[in-house]
Amino acid sequence: MSDFEIRFQANAQQAEYWNTKSGPKWVQHDDSMNTRLRLLTDGLLERASPQSGDRVLDIGCGGGATTERIAQVVGLKGKVLGIDISEPLLDLARSRCNELAQVSFENADAQVHPLPQQSFDLIISRFGVMFFGDPYAAFANLGKALTPGGRLHFVCWAPIERTPWFTVPLGVAARHVGEPDPSPPRAPGPHAFSEPEYVVDILTKGGFHEIKVSTVETTIVSPDSPEQHADMFLGLGPASRLVLDRSPDPETLQAITDDLITEMRSHQTKDGISLGATVNYVSARM
Repeated sequence: MSDFEIRFQANAQQAEYWNTKSGPKWVQHDDSMNTRLRLLTDGLLERASPQSGDRVLDIGCGGGATTERIAQVVGLKGKVLGIDISEPLLDLARSRCNELAQVSFENADAQVHPLPQQSFDLIISRFGVMFFGDPYAAFANLGKALTPGGRLHFVCWAPIERTPWFTVPLGVAARHVGEPDPSPPRAPGPHAFSEPEYVVDILTKGGFHEIKVSTVETTIVSPDSPEQHADMFLGLGPASRLVLDRSPDPETLQAITDDLITEMRSHQTKDGISLGATVNYVSARM
């Protein structure tokens, strides 16, 4: 039994992936990813509306950018606990928030971690809740950590076909290595929560009330160069997973890179490279 299987039995595969493969790459691209996701982060925080003195649990906190912004709002009278399964990302988060006394982090699996009951006013997550092996168990566990009337807010991806930010680079890679194998419906991953009815069912059975799912079309804009975009798409997201699975030879990989650069140039605007995206903003109360 591997270390990840011992420490993260409920989600060992995700733990291994986010600690050894994706996590280090996210650290590398963290600043540019936060720029790309800023509009979506703003939308999440506007809806969640953390207040001074709130006790907040940030699930899948990653490199801590969202945690830091929340901490600045809740102030020293509040507290923010960031939980993530990836130690490389938590190292970055701790470095980012090391001067914020109201912030702490835990390397843990929120699906099964024994959270203090009725201890948080708000649970929030930016694209961090779609990877649970058993989401019903996960949200039942999270619900117990909320005070009565406590709020849950998260943002997750809508169906992949509604997000060119994913489909455009994936299509470029697929032209060279073939289409990705179909994944099981609702399997843990970026688009596991793309169906609003599924999300509502999970939260209802977890004891939540006043559940709302708002689907929003937006754009992801970045000033990064086409070359930087190609590098990022080959390190993170569905295109990178396809390339990783197919292990193309160096010549094919270079061809994918060149085509990604050309494709990104076609999406250049005065504000940077722009690609469409569709997300679900989810809210509920305990």
